Amino acid sequence: MGLIIIIVLLIGLLVVAGVGIGALALARSSSKAAKQNAAIPGVDVAVPQEWALGHDPEARLHRRIATAVASLDNTIGQAGVADLETRAGLLNDAADLDRKLVAIWSLPRQAKPAALAEVEPRIAALESASTAQVLNPDAGSSTPRLPEMPPIPPLPPIAAEPPAAAPRQEPEQPA
Repeated sequence: MGLIIIIVLLIGLLVVAGVGIGALALARSSSKAAKQNAAIPGVDVAVPQEWALGHDPEARLHRRIATAVASLDNTIGQAGVADLETRAGLLNDAADLDRKLVAIWSLPRQAKPAALAEVEPRIAALESASTAQVLNPDAGSSTPRLPEMPPIPPLPPIAAEPPAAAPRQEPEQPA
């Protein structure tokens, strides 16, 4: 009977240790994800880590900016040289808006609604401009783009049997 109690206690201890290790790993990975999700690639603005998963108005607006910038980043290979200036301008606007959001975040609660009401239309304009840039990258571009390359014609069919080679004639040896 004593042996059964010891075995049950050991199994319980192993289960509790496993749950504890799992909870620690989950907490660590979520904090790493929060750190990674708070920053916008290409926009060097230090934002609070709470914005990665937060529900504050500033956090939601920050994530809208991040989505607009990510859509520009995902389609950079489709942009022409003339579009790069427009895209760079949009990234600069995104950085300015993010800095403004950080400043608004530090304001007293009573002053935030007016400041957020001023910033939200600018974020909507950034989203519209980035969407237009993604969907039609060379709209308004004065530089002509190269035409698409024509498809490569198919290769001629390969013959099933190679043509028979003529018999090789050996030169005669002088006697």
